[in-house]
This record gives sequence, C-alpha cells and structure tokens, in this order.
Amino acid sequence: MKKLFLYSATVLSIFSTAVLADSLTILNSGSKTGGFSMQSTAYSEDLSSHYTTTLVNPGDRCVAVGNLLPKIKEPILMPWASDYEAVGRDGGCVKFDITSAITLRYDSAPLYVCSRGGDIKTNSGKVAHTVPIDGPLAKMVKKFNLEFGTDHKGIVYDGSGDARLALINGEVDYALLSKKHVLVVESEEGISCNYSLAAAGSNSLPEITGNPTLAFGWDMVWLAINMNEQQAKELKYRMMENHLNCESSIGSWTKCNSVYNTRWDLNEDEINARWEPMVESQR
Repeated sequence: MKKLFLYSATVLSIFSTAVLADSLTILNSGSKTGGFSMQSTAYSEDLSSHYTTTLVNPGDRCVAVGNLLPKIKEPILMPWASDYEAVGRDGGCVKFDITSAITLRYDSAPLYVCSRGGDIKTNSGKVAHTVPIDGPLAKMVKKFNLEFGTDHKGIVYDGSGDARLALINGEVDYALLSKKHVLVVESEEGISCNYSLAAAGSNSLPEITGNPTLAFGWDMVWLAINMNEQQAKELKYRMMENHLNCESSIGSWTKCNSVYNTRWDLNEDEINARWEPMVESQR
C-alpha cells in the first residue's frame, strides 16, 4: 500500500502541468452481469469527479470491440481478458493487441471450483461456466472428465454473475468462479469452494492430481486507448487513488483490493511476458 501511495504521488507531480483529458468513455468489453461490468460501473462513478464519464455497456465483446471501439475517438478505458484474446486468436469474433494501448492495471486471478456438496473428482454433475460455448472453460470441463473419468456437463452462462446465481439457485452442481464470486457463494448454506485451479498452493487441483494442464485463471488488463502518455498517467493515478479508498465504488467492489492480484507497476516487457503465455495456454 505504501508503494502504491508513493507511486501515485510521483505520477501526480508529473501530470500537474500536462494537458489532460476532460472526458472519458468507459467501454465494458464483458457481459452485463460479470466483473468487468461491475467494475466499469464503479469506475464511471468514482472517476466522474475528474472527468465527464460515459459508460458504454453493450454486454457483448463482439459489439464492444468489433463495432463500437473503432467509432469512439475520445479517451477510452477498457478492460480485456486473456481468455477473450485466446478465443479471438482461434477464430472468434474479435481480438485486441494490448500493445496498441497503454496498460494501466494488470490483474491475475485463478479460478475456483465451487460445489453444492459434491466432489468434482468423483461426482458427475452440471458445471456452470461463462461463454463462449466452446471456449477455454468448456475445454476445462472436458479435462475434468478425462482426468477423473467423470461425465460432467458444462452449462454456459453469459456472465460470471449468472453462473454464480445458477449455483446458488441449484440449477447446477458446480461453478467455475473467481475469488470475488467465491466470497459471495460461500456465504450461502451448503456451498463450498474446496478446490482452486491455481498451479500450486492450498487445495490446488493441479497440484493434488499432478496434472498441470488443470491450471486455469484469468489475466486481465485495464487499457488506456486514444490517450497520450501523460493522459494515461493521470488516469492511472485517479484509478489508484480510488483503489486506496476502500469506501469508493471500486474499493468496495474489490473488497479493499483483496479480490485480485493487482499490479500497477509492470513495464511493457513484463506485461507481455505474463500476458502471452497465459493467452496461449487458453487456446
């Protein structure tokens, strides 16, 4: 936290005399119920004291990146995920070269296997995951079946919020969720998240089985588009400022920055060294 504050103070001194942006479009590339949507909404609220913010939330990355993004000429803040990019590179509707933008925030988040009481290693059932229907998470369900000799069936939902709700409502037996959603579902009676898909660590399914191909998580970036370096630095400072405030909308959503492993200080080479292997692993 101290490092974050010192960095923010340095950035503030840099952009204090620069020509800064006065408007900001926040373009959600995710669904309308998932984490990107919730965070985009939070940023649109928090940053409105510094910018005239416009939240654009089509709920479809094909529309957001393929149709809307090229038409917006003002500064844009947009999230993008490694699995989105993996699907795009394999022939999906859109892909995005993050090196064409400025990465402000880099998040890493392993997935967790949440259950209504069954053990995914032995008890076959319906497994909720997010779109696309034949994407990386659908492939993960198939990997479970190969590893455990089970007959799990993937049930596809538009966003992670919908997948979470399906588990809570009993529509499915399991759900593949990020930590943010784990904190919600584990408060419900009869639901637990006993396995993670982190490569190693406590209750790591890849480590328990000795099968590293069961490792899965998302790397996510928040990108500054249509901005010069000084404008991007200002926006990063404003974002970090709100993350430091646990009472802000984004501070509240991230549970005071406990949901993701977030990095603000990676250079371009460090970003690419993390991003490219993650994307390729999900193809």
